[in-house]
Amino acid sequence: MNLGKVGKLMPFISSAGAGAGADIVFESSWKTNNAGTSNDDQISLPLEVSGTYDFNVDWGDESSDTITVWNQAEVTHTYASPGTYTVTITVVPTTGIIQGWRFNNAGDKLKILTVESWGDLLVGNNGGYFYGCDNLVLNATDKLAESIMTVFENGFRDCRSMVSITEGLFDNNPLIYTFRYCFRACPIEEIPEGLFDNQTTVNSFYACFRDCTDLLAIPAGLFDNNVTVTTFSHCFYACPITVIPEGLFDNNVNVIVFEDTFEGTLITEIPEGLFDLNVAVTTFAWCFCGTLITAIPAGLFDNNVLVTTFDNCFNWNDFLVSIPARLFDYNTDVLSFEGCFCDCPELTGIPSGLFDNNTIVNNFGYCFYMNGANDLTGLAPTLWLREPEPTGTSCFYNCLGLSNYCDIPGTWK
Repeated sequence: MNLGKVGKLMPFISSAGAGAGADIVFESSWKTNNAGTSNDDQISLPLEVSGTYDFNVDWGDESSDTITVWNQAEVTHTYASPGTYTVTITVVPTTGIIQGWRFNNAGDKLKILTVESWGDLLVGNNGGYFYGCDNLVLNATDKLAESIMTVFENGFRDCRSMVSITEGLFDNNPLIYTFRYCFRACPIEEIPEGLFDNQTTVNSFYACFRDCTDLLAIPAGLFDNNVTVTTFSHCFYACPITVIPEGLFDNNVNVIVFEDTFEGTLITEIPEGLFDLNVAVTTFAWCFCGTLITAIPAGLFDNNVLVTTFDNCFNWNDFLVSIPARLFDYNTDVLSFEGCFCDCPELTGIPSGLFDNNTIVNNFGYCFYMNGANDLTGLAPTLWLREPEPTGTSCFYNCLGLSNYCDIPGTWK
C-alpha cells in the first residue's frame, strides 16, 4: 500500500491588496471594434451590482474617470475612433478598491485582449470572471491580489487564446474551495508546479482542465496539499496527456468521485497503486474511457471498497488486451458495471470469477458489448443465472467468439 507523501505549502504573500499604493495597477488592453455589447468605438467594464468600487481608470486616450458605482455612465467609455487601447486601473491608497469583475460569457468579453498586470483587482466571489474571453492572453507576472474569495468556478473558462498560466497565480487566495471548470477549453501548454499548493481546503476540481487540448503533462505533486478535495470528475477530460504521475492522488484521501477523470486522454498505462489511498471513492464511471491503455494493474481498486459504479470505466479502450483476475474482488458494494468493457475489441477473454464477489450488482448492461470485430474468446460468466436476475441488456452483444455464446439469453446478446 502507498503511504502517501507530505505536501509543501507556499508562503502566503500579498502581491497587492486593496490600498497597496497608486503604483500598483490593473493593466489590460482592449480592442474596441471586436464584437461586444458596446459600440465599436467603446468598451464597457464588467462590473457587478454586488461589487464595491472606488478607483481611477485611465482609458489610454489621455482621458480618465473615477468609478464608485457599478453602473455609473462612465463604466462605458467612448473613444474618438475604434482601435486598441491600454486601460490602467489604479485604486486610491488606503480607501480605494475594485472588487467585482465578471464577464461570465457576456458583455465585451471579446474586446479584452491581454492582462499585463493584476494590481489591486479583486475579482469578487461569484465565478465566471473571465469566462468567454476568447481573445485573452495573460502576460501578467504578478499574482492575484490577496483576498478571501472562495469561488474560482469558470474563472478562465473558454479563454481560447490563453496558452499559459501565471506561476503562483493563486498563492494569495488560500480560501478558494472550487476550481470547477476553471481552465476549461484553454489552450494552456503546461500547468505551473505548485499552482494549487495554498488551497488546502479546496473541495472541487470538477472539469478544471477539461478540453485543454494542448495540455501534454501533469506536474508531479500537483494536488499534494488538497487533502479536502472530493471530486476530480472530468478534471483532465480530453486532454492529450500521455502519463499519469505516480502518486498523483496520494494525499487526496477524501475524494468521492473519479468520474470521467481521464476520459479521452492519451495515457498508455495506469500507475500501480494510483487509487490506494482514495478509500472514500464511490464512482469510477467513465474514468478511463477512450484511452490508449493496454493493461490494467492488478489490485487497482483493492482499497476502494465503497465504490458503487464502474459504469463505462474502460469503455472504448481499443488497445486493452486483458483484465486482471479478481480485479473487483474487494468492491462488494458495486451496483452497476454497465458498459464497463464496452467496445474493447482487443480483449482476449473474461477472467473466471471476475464478478464473484459483486453479489448485489443490478446492471451488467452493455458490459462487454462489441460494436465490431473483436478477439473475445473463452467462457462468458453466467450472470443471467443470478437471483434476482440483473439487467443484462446487450451485455455480450457481438461476442461471437465466446464458447458458450449460444447459451446466452437473447436479451443479454
